Amino acid sequence: MYELENVARIHGPQAIDHFVTGTSHSWIEDEYTCGAFALFEPSQQTTLWPYIASPDGNVYFAGEHTTLQHAWIEGALESGIRAAIEVNTEAGKSLRVAKENPPTYAPPDKHRPPSEVALPVFSVPLAKVIRDRVPRITEQVDKVSEQQITTAIESIASFHTRHTLSDLNTKAAEWIQQQFQEITYKDVMLHRFGLGDLQRGNVVCTKAGDNSPDEYMIICAHFDSRMQELDDSTSRAPGADDNGSGTVVILEAARVLASVRTRRSIQFVTFTGEEQGLLGSTAYAQYVHGQGQKVRRVLNLDMVGHPVKQGVASIVIEQAMGGTPQDLESQALAAEMTQFATLYTSLATRLGPIYSSDYMPFEHYGYVCNGLFDGADNQPFLPHGQRHCRQS
Repeated sequence: MYELENVARIHGPQAIDHFVTGTSHSWIEDEYTCGAFALFEPSQQTTLWPYIASPDGNVYFAGEHTTLQHAWIEGALESGIRAAIEVNTEAGKSLRVAKENPPTYAPPDKHRPPSEVALPVFSVPLAKVIRDRVPRITEQVDKVSEQQITTAIESIASFHTRHTLSDLNTKAAEWIQQQFQEITYKDVMLHRFGLGDLQRGNVVCTKAGDNSPDEYMIICAHFDSRMQELDDSTSRAPGADDNGSGTVVILEAARVLASVRTRRSIQFVTFTGEEQGLLGSTAYAQYVHGQGQKVRRVLNLDMVGHPVKQGVASIVIEQAMGGTPQDLESQALAAEMTQFATLYTSLATRLGPIYSSDYMPFEHYGYVCNGLFDGADNQPFLPHGQRHCRQS
């Protein structure tokens, strides 16, 4: 009667008059539930959550335990919306592993984010996920050098242009290759692909993992640049932010991680031909897929050095927006990246969708993709971008 009396307080005594029968159950006191709500332990957010929420054949799962909003009604509502979308669309019914070649991509335009997404974005309240800093991670973050980034930005922007059709594009690729080699990496190669009568090369630097060297995380950015006219391969196009910033952050990450032992292998990859329609990344995605390479994650950096508002360092953490298992893994990683940005940097963060950049050919093949983007593609130039770059 306790529950019925509470209902009557809200709806009046007629609730008792019209009550026929019912039952209530205390999940907190249930000997088999061991509590009232789900709560992940460390690392379970990325190892368990994508699979808890994934459909199993024609069975779909909802409830706060299938979200990152444990014990909150927001999680229950979010899961209900997601499950309803999955039931009524093809998204989420199976893991999409495309075998055909990726489509031909138009020249990317980050000015125009997609107006619609497959699933709503729900931010994770920081109070629920913040944890203490890990000293070994702090140690590596502290090694990031603003001076190294500044010098590298000035060097890569000193190329008159890095336009894909310019001979200077190959010179820029050779410069990037040399930077990896000077860090002491041995496994550095040019992945070549045809572009009409021309040969162009993506730069691929591999750091072997200790435990699972045949599994890879790809950290990538494009190094080519352009002016407003897509075919203008002769005008000055320094491309400091787009995308010298992403390229030098990858070089700096490679430098910092050079002596760090990792479980899986890391490939630091810089693409060319992005501005002409993701040409280099399409060629490389086809290559790794054809080789059967086990790519666990793809993290793309496309413009990370220019604040949207001067004096306010910020970054957009991009995630896949569908309902397939790899999309859910992307969303889980974006949530963790938000946590780490809060713990180890002063960056303001917001979530956004992946679109119009070099992760798209990899997403086509079913790889888990995320991105970092400064969101300032339509902003006027601001100086001192290297400080924003260091945070990224």
